[in-house]
Parts: sequence; C-alpha cells; structure tokens
Amino acid sequence: MFRDYIHEHSGIFLDESKLDSLRISLHTRASRTNCFSYNDYFQILKGSEEEFRELISLITINETSFFRYFAQFEVFRNNILPDIIRRKEKIGNKSLRIWSAGCSTGEEPYTVALIILDGFPEILTWNIEILGTDVSKKALSQAKEGFYHSRSLRITPQRYIDKYFEPSGDGFQIKDEVKRMVNFKYHNLVKEPYPLSVLGSWDVIFCRNVTIYFKPESTKRVVRKFYESLNDDGYLLIGHSETLYQISSDFVPIEINGLFVYQKQTQKSWLTQLNNQYISHLPSLRKAPVKLIEIPEEEKIEADEEIENLLGKAVELLNDGKNEEAKKLLKKIFKQDEKIFRVHLLLARIYADEGKFDQSVNYCHNALKINPMQAAPHYLLGLIYKKQGKITDAIDEFRKTIYLDENFALAHIHLAQILQLENKLDEATRELRNAINAMNRAPEGEWLQFSGGYNSEFLIRTCQEMLKKIKPIEKLG
Repeated sequence: MFRDYIHEHSGIFLDESKLDSLRISLHTRASRTNCFSYNDYFQILKGSEEEFRELISLITINETSFFRYFAQFEVFRNNILPDIIRRKEKIGNKSLRIWSAGCSTGEEPYTVALIILDGFPEILTWNIEILGTDVSKKALSQAKEGFYHSRSLRITPQRYIDKYFEPSGDGFQIKDEVKRMVNFKYHNLVKEPYPLSVLGSWDVIFCRNVTIYFKPESTKRVVRKFYESLNDDGYLLIGHSETLYQISSDFVPIEINGLFVYQKQTQKSWLTQLNNQYISHLPSLRKAPVKLIEIPEEEKIEADEEIENLLGKAVELLNDGKNEEAKKLLKKIFKQDEKIFRVHLLLARIYADEGKFDQSVNYCHNALKINPMQAAPHYLLGLIYKKQGKITDAIDEFRKTIYLDENFALAHIHLAQILQLENKLDEATRELRNAINAMNRAPEGEWLQFSGGYNSEFLIRTCQEMLKKIKPIEKLG
C-alpha cells in the first residue's frame, strides 16, 4: 500500500529488495507522529504534504560528490558551455540558466558554479541562474548549508579546493561567492509544476541517476517535460550508465569524446513554446481549444465570403502545424487584397514559429500599418525581441500591447518575468496581479489566441503560483 502510494506521488518505485528499508522508514516516521498502526500513519501521510516529504527524505539515497563523473563535467566545460555562450553572444542574450534536477546535497549544482567561476569570468556579469531541486528536505538543508566532508571532495581538483573552500572542523565550508550562484528548492519531478512555469526555459538540465528509481512510464513523462522545459538547442545530461533509448526520440544524441549528451534541436512551434514557459503542469485543468483570430470590425464589412473561407482554412492549417500549406493559402489571398490585417498577422506568427524572425517582424509592422490600434502585433514583436535578448525593445512592445488592450493577460505575464529578472519585484508582482485581473475581466479575450490552448482558469492558477515564488534573483558583477 505504501509502496504504491509513494510510486504514484513521487515516481520512485521500491522493488522487493527495498521493502525492508521502507519498513524501517515507516516505523521511524509512524513513531514520531505518535501513530500506533500503519493504517493510522497512512491516513496522516495522505493528508499531509509535509509528512510525505519527510518520508521521502528518509527513503532516498543521497550518495554524490563534487565533479562526479568527471569526464561529463569536462564535456560540459569544454564543449557545452562554449557552444551556449557563443550562440547567446550572437543575439545579445546575456542569460544562462542551468537546472540540477535531483541535486541531493548540492554537490552537482555547486560543481557547475565552480566551473563557471573558474573558467568563464567573461560571463559573470550575465544573469546566471543555477537551480538545484530534490525531494529530500534533509538533503536540501545540507546543500544550503554548504558544508562537506573530505569524501565529497575526493575527486575535486586541488585548485578548486584551495580557491573556493575554507577548512572548517572535520570538513570544508564552500565560500559565499559560490553559494550565491545557486538556489535550492524542493521539487517533485512527477508531481510538482516544473520550474519552467515561473522563469522561462533552461539552457542545460542535469538529471543523473534520478530516474533509475522510476518505472519506464514515469521516466518517459519526466523526460518529455525536460524537453518542453529546455530552450531550443539546450542540453540534457543524464547518468553515464543511463540512456534515452526506448524512452524518448525527441532529443538528438551527440557523442563527444566517447560520451553521449542529448540536445533539443528544433524550431517547431517556437511561439507556443515561449508562451508555454509560464504554464504550470496543473493536472486538474484541461487545455481549451485554440481560439481563432478575431476579425477587426472594418474587415467584417469589407472581406468577401471567399476570403473569409480561405482565412478560416489557413487558421485551421496553422493550428494543425501545417505551416507551408497555410502560407500558400495566405499568399493566394494576397493576390486579391494585400491590406487584410489578419493575413499579415498570421504570416508573422508562422515565420516566428519557423525562427525566421526578420520576416516575422516585417509582417508585424505591415499589420500595424493597416491597423495601428491592434494589440496582437505588438505582443508578437515583444516575444520576438525577448527571444533575441533585446529586452528594452521587448518591454516597450509589451507596454504598447497593454496600452492598446489592458486585458491582454500574456503581455502582463511576460512583462512580470522580465521585471523579476531585473529584481523589480514590486512591479513584477503588480503585473502578475494585473494579469489575473485581466483574465477575470476577459477570460476569452484576444490574448487567448496566443495561449497555446490553455484557458484562463489554468493561467490564473499559474500566476498565483508565480506570485508565491517571486523573489530576488542573485546577480554577479
């Protein structure tokens, strides 16, 4: 009974060899909660998330060390980080986000911080976020403390120990300059909304020797969520003895010096991905159907029936991901009338999804020349500039969107995320509340066509989660 409950709510499956250990953990927690039977303790466990976390802390094994699987960290330092930095410098995007999922007592994310501090001083002025998450509260507490015994440093190069650790008692205390780079949070890979819902997508995800405790179906779900959480061309690093064979075909395996890393190589549905980075995976709410683009009042009068039919078909093709067919129909409409606002906006969305941002920007401006009072083109321009790292321009377009349509909820959400990155927490909080108010006022407003199919109730819940977690982001330099 306990094994099945733990598996359902954490993904961890304890086979027959682990049952004695489970019994010991159950006895320990039942005694501490003054339960006199396992049935009594089971009722407490079902009703208390806090108690569930305490039990998980007991049954999970936290065996790790700094620079564990040294060769993989060499690839991270020599190949992966330089590739990410090179691509981001081309577009002026000075942010780096790395997630250590199942970080145990913190050695893995701290190793990432050491590598960046020691080998990449040129990016220390960037917005760098390193997040470590785990299901063990005890392990996370140790990670935040930053004290380690010699065993945890047994394969760490001496120069790192000399430069970034202070001898303390029978061990070593990691220095504050390293600790400031890493945040630690509780996170259940199977149950919790993913961190992508709060702050956007990730450049690298480490998840090593975590899913070995999962059944295949749970591992498939987790890996799929990792794929959704990563930026295009982002990397997933798993344990050296693990493989994605028969688990996922989404990632492209890349061999570097005899090691395999996995990369997300796609431009497909970029616009949806960028919007979905704020959407929690709340299981109780379903997606709403994708909404068709609203017809501006002046076009309702001017557009004839043939054009309306072609536009409708183009939207259906776009929603089905058939971009090329949609483009052919839209260009057919152009031959009849080049001044139809929706055609330009649809083409802007298509080219954005294909990563052809210059063409998309041109079509956005064309749409605004036809109808300068429409919010949607400004919103799409904001997304593109944000993707390109042109944050000032993105803020300007999101504010124009809100000026033209104060109920454009997604613009408030994106603006809130940027403001949080700038540590303008009061303004970010206000924008999230504005987003909630906007969705309450206009649950099916124009913004819904860009929501990736998620309804207002779903997004309100997401904003509420973001408000709970909003806090300063440490910046170096």
